[in-house]
Amino acid sequence: MEFEKRKAATLSALASSKTDKSPKGTLDTHIIPLINTINSHPSYFTTSSCSGRISILSQPKRTSTPPTSKKKARGGSWLYISHDLANPNSLLPLLFPTESPSESTEFPTESASSADEPSESATGSVTELVLRFEPLIIAVECKDIEAAQCLVSFAIRSGFRESGITSANNKRVIAGIRCSIRMEVPLGDSDRILVSEEYVKFLVDVANQKMEANWKRTQGFLSGLIDNGFQTHAVSENGECRDGDDDQSERTTNGDAHIGMVGGGEKAADCSLPVSSILVAGEPIEKLLLWGHSTCVLDNDSYKSVLVFGGFGGIGRHARRNDCFLLDPFSGKLKATDVEGAPSPRLGHTASLVGDLVFIIGGRADPSNILNDVWVLNTANMEWKLIQCTGSVFSPRHRHAAAAVGSNIYVYGGLNNNDTILSSLHVLNTGDLQWKEVSSDGEQPCARHSHSMLAYRV
Repeated sequence: MEFEKRKAATLSALASSKTDKSPKGTLDTHIIPLINTINSHPSYFTTSSCSGRISILSQPKRTSTPPTSKKKARGGSWLYISHDLANPNSLLPLLFPTESPSESTEFPTESASSADEPSESATGSVTELVLRFEPLIIAVECKDIEAAQCLVSFAIRSGFRESGITSANNKRVIAGIRCSIRMEVPLGDSDRILVSEEYVKFLVDVANQKMEANWKRTQGFLSGLIDNGFQTHAVSENGECRDGDDDQSERTTNGDAHIGMVGGGEKAADCSLPVSSILVAGEPIEKLLLWGHSTCVLDNDSYKSVLVFGGFGGIGRHARRNDCFLLDPFSGKLKATDVEGAPSPRLGHTASLVGDLVFIIGGRADPSNILNDVWVLNTANMEWKLIQCTGSVFSPRHRHAAAAVGSNIYVYGGLNNNDTILSSLHVLNTGDLQWKEVSSDGEQPCARHSHSMLAYRV
């Protein structure tokens, strides 16, 4: 009942004519339909939100801090802020006043710090000026873990790829809806602007394009929730998340749904597989609240477990991970493996098992760092090793798919550094560690990413 009480109090505050605690004091117009849709579901309510904004932030200059010091927010104030498209004619006079500095008007600013004391910019110190675009972000309290996982799944499929469960304990489960289409460009400081008016106009145009992309993605998320029956309880009583009709599934850029079905839709009802939930013990289950991770089954003398590596999420502040877990599906025991020299944190990679060796291929370390490295985990002694491969050029990629056939690993599709969708098929010979690109004259799949691939022995 505590969830229902908190939701009732929050919705009552939203309906009130009083201003909220945000600098703006009210909900952003662009986000109201999405907020209403989320709040209409009995398993969710929003606790904070921003539809996206373009701003010039005046913030204290960076100071060198010891490596052991805890980072603190620098605070500051907004010289300009807009939740709509930015108008260069309103923004430029703030940076390039026609009056002399002694005669210039002091423009009102909004505090960007939650502290009660004045920010450094108010004390007369020289501050940095940064033009920023920040996309939609929503914090949603969810009734339970299953509801949170459902919402996050919808958000990720709608392009909000950095969404995840930010907090999960006995009292509250919070999901964060967000993506990475940001921009942050230094302009100079309060004493001197280091860029031209023409360049500022260019940056404003780029920020406006990002804002429009942000609105389009937001509308896609809203439409996806509605199309999947979100307003009529998308989370079923047993905690399962409904994905909606086939024609509403995530589509590739050419509009094809590419949905695979075993034996055709007519025979699906004849397939009866026992399904039961696993009660996880050992490590906190919140460590498995991930997306973009990889898994593979270990079935040998040493382990009979599911190996989980990397991904985005986990406990605390969501980030890319390089943790390695072993989950025993029979006992439910989750164990973190303490292995030194692990690959860098990543998501969108693949894991393929050949003998006792797990091959981790590619992935994304950050939005500008797409990988093509190959790591091997020897499950016999739990040691990582970066291997050097030769042969055909295997370009960096993430969100590809891989399957092992004998000693070969086949890799298809994915996204490269430029977000180009790939249609190439490569095979890695794990015996001589050589890549080879496989060409085909006949019919082949179109370019794609975020698909799956498996090997089936006839």
